[in-house]
Amino acid sequence: ARDISTVFVQKYLNNSNTNEVPIRRKTKFLLVLNNFSLHKPIVPVVFDSIKELDDIFEESMKAEGKMAFDSELGRMSEHVLVLMMRCMGYAIKAQEVHEFAEHNTQFAVQLLLAVLLKEPPYEFELRCNCISGLLGFTTPQAFF
Repeated sequence: ARDISTVFVQKYLNNSNTNEVPIRRKTKFLLVLNNFSLHKPIVPVVFDSIKELDDIFEESMKAEGKMAFDSELGRMSEHVLVLMMRCMGYAIKAQEVHEFAEHNTQFAVQLLLAVLLKEPPYEFELRCNCISGLLGFTTPQAFF
């Protein structure tokens, strides 16, 4: 699992050549990592690999956000948030979502709502984490 996760991040997600790895393909690799993160014994391995995501990946995520929405794949930002929630034991705080959204409150709330309202729904713990994240944007004590 460590080798596969590392290859996904280093060879595909952090690859700047869009001819070699188109942005939609990067989204598919994120989906695979998300599926890996459902298997509790390898969550630490997946978490270590996503720490290696770099500026190239961030630029890809921004570029993908400007593309037409692909209802089959969803958005990379959504998949990264789901991955972070799973890897952090469903304990991500509103402050961390806000930071991930580059301090864009509207985008952070929209991201939490997109994950919460996804059909078919994500696992119960993840949806609860989204609800607590939304609460954090309305109740200052819950933000941190």
